[in-house]
Amino acid sequence: FIHKPLISIDSLEMTQTLVPQFSALHVPFEEQNNLPVFDSGLADFSLSSIYSENIFSGQDRINDADQITIGVTSNFLEYESGVEWFALTVAQRFHYDEEFVNLSASDTPRSGNRSDILMQAGGRISQSWNAKALIQYSAVLDEVISQNTWFTYTPEDGKNIYFEHRYTRDTFEQFDVTGQWPLIGQWGIAGRWNFSNDEKKVLRGVLGIEYTLGCWAFRLVANRMLNGLDKKGDDLYTTSIFVQLELKDLTRIGSDAIGLLKENLHRYSEN
Repeated sequence: FIHKPLISIDSLEMTQTLVPQFSALHVPFEEQNNLPVFDSGLADFSLSSIYSENIFSGQDRINDADQITIGVTSNFLEYESGVEWFALTVAQRFHYDEEFVNLSASDTPRSGNRSDILMQAGGRISQSWNAKALIQYSAVLDEVISQNTWFTYTPEDGKNIYFEHRYTRDTFEQFDVTGQWPLIGQWGIAGRWNFSNDEKKVLRGVLGIEYTLGCWAFRLVANRMLNGLDKKGDDLYTTSIFVQLELKDLTRIGSDAIGLLKENLHRYSEN
């Protein structure tokens, strides 16, 4: 559905779309406890999986189901260009019979006649700021089970700051900040700080310095990553230094500093 009347936001003319989604699923029960489990597991509960036919990943289990899934998505689009400024999605699954298939006979079957509610909202705050949040909410517990929140600030190419907060109830809470910014002259800086709030420790830290001039660039990047615990039970970190000289359009000499930056930074841009 398209809401024809235009909405004015900061002098921009918007049009709103409304897309309902409905899925009904019936899968009869088949006893599978005598079949081995090799590479299957319970799939993550997400907006991409809530409409799926099987709650298990892999091919070792096929769930039985009598359920419906209902959701709705609304988008606010700039009328002239069609650029999306805001989107909201809500979805929930309802069960009207018991389910019996599990990964193993010792697992506890699902209880309750409805799933948690999934909500995702996000869009532009301005031309440079974007935000998005994904929340899994339990109406039974009246509590947020998990949430992911993202903020990005990108005023222009080569300038980018990204913040993410990840939380899962009784499991973990993490902060992840990445950024890339020019300094003085041809110098620039880039880095990442990934912190576990429940464990009170840094999981990964990356800091890089770049010098770019015409047809060549030089990068020096330090990478520090938590790899587990040593024999004494203390945190075991690995630290490495990447040095790279790039002759643009020709070759790169040294360790893969730019590959490390692309792997760890959100929307890293080669200057």
